[in-house]
Amino acid sequence: MAIVYELSNDPLLLSQYYEIREACFRAELGLSLFDGGEDEHDVPGQILIIREGNVCLGGVRVSGCSPGDAGRLPVESSDFQLRDVCSDFMFESDGYCQWSRLAIRPECRNRVDVLRLCERLIETALELGYVYSFYITGEARTRLFQKLHKKLGCQYEVLRDASMPVEEGFESLPHLLSVARLDKKAIQFMRVQERKVA
Repeated sequence: MAIVYELSNDPLLLSQYYEIREACFRAELGLSLFDGGEDEHDVPGQILIIREGNVCLGGVRVSGCSPGDAGRLPVESSDFQLRDVCSDFMFESDGYCQWSRLAIRPECRNRVDVLRLCERLIETALELGYVYSFYITGEARTRLFQKLHKKLGCQYEVLRDASMPVEEGFESLPHLLSVARLDKKAIQFMRVQERKVA
C-alpha cells in the first residue's frame, strides 16, 4: 500500500499522530513530561499526516499567517513577531508559515520518503498562500532541511542572529531559526543592503 502525505482532519489519524509525537518527543528529545495531545496551536493550524491506509506513520503541524491576519505562529509572542525580525526581506503582503512538531514512528522511518514529505509541505504551503516557511530545530535537522530544500530548488537560510522566545519545557534543547522561500525565488535581503550603503 502506498504511503500518502496529506492534510487531514480525520480524528482517528490525528489521535494516532498525537500519540506518535508524544512518544517521540519524550524518548528522543528527553522531554519526559511532554504532552503530545492537541494543543492551542493545533486547532488554528493544520496537520499534514503521513499515512498508509488508515494507519498514521507520523505528521507535521503547519501553522500559517496571511497578510492582515492577527493570529500568531507558535514561535511568535507579543514581543517577537517574525514580520519584524525579518523585515529586511519579508513584506506585509507575504504570507508565511511555521512547520513544527514533526514526528515519525521510529520503525517506519526507513520507509518514509523525507524528500517527498518536504515537497508535499512546500506544495501545501504554497496552496495555502504562504511564501516563506520558518523552522526551529537543532543543527543536525537544520542541515537536513537545508539539503532537502536545495534539492527541491528552494533557498533555505539559517537566521543565526535571531533571538527568539523558547517554549516552556524546551529550554535545554538547541534552537536555530531558519527560513525557506517556497516559490523558488531568491530571498532578497535588499533593505539590509540599502541600509549598509546609506
